[in-house]
Amino acid sequence: MEEDFDILGMEDALENSQSQTQDKLQSRHIDSNIVLVHGAFGCGKSYLLVAIIRFISTLLDQVGETETKILVCALTNVAVDRILLMLKDTGYTEFARVGSLKKIHK
Repeated sequence: MEEDFDILGMEDALENSQSQTQDKLQSRHIDSNIVLVHGAFGCGKSYLLVAIIRFISTLLDQVGETETKILVCALTNVAVDRILLMLKDTGYTEFARVGSLKKIHK
């Protein structure tokens, strides 16, 4: 699986703690369909979530799964928009943003 993550081109940019979180996600069987990422302001949560979303999406594509949806939610609209903009910047465009048009990051 590590090889699959390298394909995404983000492994070198992940800090040690983010990389460790990614390794844990890859190496264990997850009994839950929920991944919770929390931490202090500016510690890289959004970046890590983008890497995880792209990793999961790549795995789903490889096994031919097309029905699975990934829900991203956060305490603020700005946090969700930051994640979606980062996904968009990396070429990921298959998402829908739900919420008030006035609150969407421009």
